Amino acid sequence: MKYLSEQREKDRGLRQQVKLAMIYPTIVVFMMTIIVMGLGLFVLPNIVQVLFSLNVDLPITTRAVIYVTKVFSDHGAVFVPLIFIGMALFIILGKFTHFRVVSQWLVFHIPGIGRLGREAAVARFGVVLGGLLKAGVPIIDALESLIEVTNIVTFKNFYKKLLEHVKIGDSFTKGFGTIKNSEKILPVSVQQLVIAGEKSGSLAESLMQIAKIYERKASETAKALPVILEPILLLIIGALVAAIAFAIIVPIYSVVGNVTNA
Repeated sequence: MKYLSEQREKDRGLRQQVKLAMIYPTIVVFMMTIIVMGLGLFVLPNIVQVLFSLNVDLPITTRAVIYVTKVFSDHGAVFVPLIFIGMALFIILGKFTHFRVVSQWLVFHIPGIGRLGREAAVARFGVVLGGLLKAGVPIIDALESLIEVTNIVTFKNFYKKLLEHVKIGDSFTKGFGTIKNSEKILPVSVQQLVIAGEKSGSLAESLMQIAKIYERKASETAKALPVILEPILLLIIGALVAAIAFAIIVPIYSVVGNVTNA
């Protein structure tokens, strides 16, 4: 019970770190969505009227802005709520249905966040499996418990395949070597530590050491996540602002050039 309580506390702390690390990008993305909607509903419609009155050939970026603005103006009362409903539906489906495979794949390919997710998952592998083995739980029961508490589909499927090998008497060495692309789930260094622990009879200690290493890595990544994501988010916001500015300024410069030439 002592080992299990410690494992539970470490598991809770790791999940809390991941949640705290996600606050910053979530706020930025939410605010960016609100700003874009505000531009589409209240600012751009007035500017579009001016662009139409210039009577010049509009570039494709300007036509794209006009089209988006028209959608917001004509269907904003329906379109805006649908965006929020769609976001909520995406979260619900990603949490409670098989759609979680897609949502997790997307999350794991976001710079910084994907790395944090993988490190947290490996740490959880070491904490849960190592804690259970240290508490005297048989390896098969421990792996079954690990599968039950794992929410990430790719890791869950990997643990299921590993359990099948263990049930027929295979070692972790053979299981890792047989399962296709196992190194993409558990890094080779982690596999080597597990194999060494298995051969030396200190598997539980090796797993707990893996947990300590990857808990530290996850903690460092969580602290650095704002630094990793900030330039990416700034680039996205800057590109959006630049595209809107370009779409508005180019027709105006065209008119000024025509007037100057005349």
